[in-house]
Amino acid sequence: MDPNRVRMLKTTFFSKVKRTAQSYDPKKLPTEQMRAQLILHVKTLGEIALKQASERTKKGGKFTKNHQKWAKLAAYISKCINVIMRDYDAVKISQKLDKLRGLFENERVLLSFKLDFAESRLWVEMSRSEKKSIFSYELVGMIFIIILGSLFHFTFEWSNSQPIVGIFSAVNESVWEHLKIGFWPALVWALIEYKYIEKSTNNFFFAKTVGIYLIPIIIPILFYSYTAILGESMLVIDILTFVIAIIVGQLVSYKLLTCRKLPDILNKISMVAVVLLSVAFVLFTFYPPHLPLFRDPITGEYGIINHVHIMHAS
Repeated sequence: MDPNRVRMLKTTFFSKVKRTAQSYDPKKLPTEQMRAQLILHVKTLGEIALKQASERTKKGGKFTKNHQKWAKLAAYISKCINVIMRDYDAVKISQKLDKLRGLFENERVLLSFKLDFAESRLWVEMSRSEKKSIFSYELVGMIFIIILGSLFHFTFEWSNSQPIVGIFSAVNESVWEHLKIGFWPALVWALIEYKYIEKSTNNFFFAKTVGIYLIPIIIPILFYSYTAILGESMLVIDILTFVIAIIVGQLVSYKLLTCRKLPDILNKISMVAVVLLSVAFVLFTFYPPHLPLFRDPITGEYGIINHVHIMHAS
């Protein structure tokens, strides 16, 4: 198996251990639904640990220290399942899960990982209720971004053309400025989601970055396509284009949040990509290139500086 894939799957396994332990809230009563989900997740970990413990080495089929460590972890997982099934003491269940996480973290570097079996089990990451919860966040996000983005279309004018407000608001009617009012609300919503769902999802930074980037990609594609056909822009279609871009971005984000674990390097690249796009929106607000994308179709000017000059002149 490819060493990079082995590392990726190993990371996925230990992330699942950590996420399973953190998903249980001792302040809440252990309802049957929560108990069933917890048992399913822990059982998956136990099956993988047991399989790793039973794998023979090539040297005479003997058990090694690695097998012994896996066997110890598998045995403790079995105890955890029994506690979850029989005990209604939420604190005791939480303590067992914390100890389970600690055992895996202590052995993480030392454990070798044969993933032929684990690969097929690790992708059973989320239950239907977990996916439904994540989808509800993305759905609320659609509404949040649409409403806040619509407000950002007017906030620069409402602020009497304050430059700091112009960083995240539309300072003129160019296509570029309308991309900003989709980008910044989407970024704000991603930061809100980080607090609540980052630990229970896969590929969080990559998923949100792709969703955020799709908004400024889809809007100009749809805008220039329909104006090329009709020969003019229409407010109703512009609004519809904005809404479609946000919906697509959020849906793609949801798919990536709930799909299998992707290489962690994608999350790191994504954070850099978001920073670069943020810098571009700030920089081009004040110093936009003289290209059609940045030109105000009403005044023929570019960016906030020319806009403010026109406002003062009038």
